Amino acid sequence: DVAPTPAPDSTEVVTSTTLPVLTPVEGSVQARRRAEVSTRMMARVVENTVENGRDEQAGEKIVRLGTDDVAAGRAKAEAGLRVARASRDEAERHSARMDTLHALDVVPLVQRDQARLALVQAESALQVAEATLSEATIAAEYARIPAPFDGRVVSRLADPGDMANPGMPIVVVESTGPRDAVMAVPVELAESLREGDVVAVSRPDGSRADGRVRAVAAGADPRMRTVEIGVEVPAAWPTGT
Repeated sequence: DVAPTPAPDSTEVVTSTTLPVLTPVEGSVQARRRAEVSTRMMARVVENTVENGRDEQAGEKIVRLGTDDVAAGRAKAEAGLRVARASRDEAERHSARMDTLHALDVVPLVQRDQARLALVQAESALQVAEATLSEATIAAEYARIPAPFDGRVVSRLADPGDMANPGMPIVVVESTGPRDAVMAVPVELAESLREGDVVAVSRPDGSRADGRVRAVAAGADPRMRTVEIGVEVPAAWPTGT
């Protein structure tokens, strides 16, 4: 009999490969800074120099409101201040005279005290007049609204002739430069994210970019169990997408 020939040794090479797990998360592109420019006073818009898409510099006057009432109020406050100063000066002189006459026993104590009280009242009236003028001056400054920072106009909401009310947006300005894609990420996924991590971000039009995680919220939304994160995306990406 012939013994069977043993089979040759065979070796299989096994390698370990880590496959990425893709978890799609929706979000929106937002500017780093966004301001809804409004007024603190009710007035009619006289001038609005901005145009959608135009860049504005911080401090540049972009909206002017009607100031007829404001100018009249300031003139009235200035006149009231002049009267209050004159009254205070006269009360001061009268109080000094009463002090001298009382020291010479020419007038009774009650007259001196009345003169001092009149001086205190005149000084208080002067303070009120100064505060009134200050309010009128501030109101005049409110009539010329500046751009809050260097940025681009994304919405013009009022035209000359429109009535502006306190808190009503007149112009919306957003900062230029890098944008953030703000997303609500499930808690389980957010636990593995750190500032500086790079994630893939895509837009509905198919454009893609690798963005750096810029911010991870310290707390989660208890109802949705999500954590808000901000990922830096190209400045060319429009907000709201």
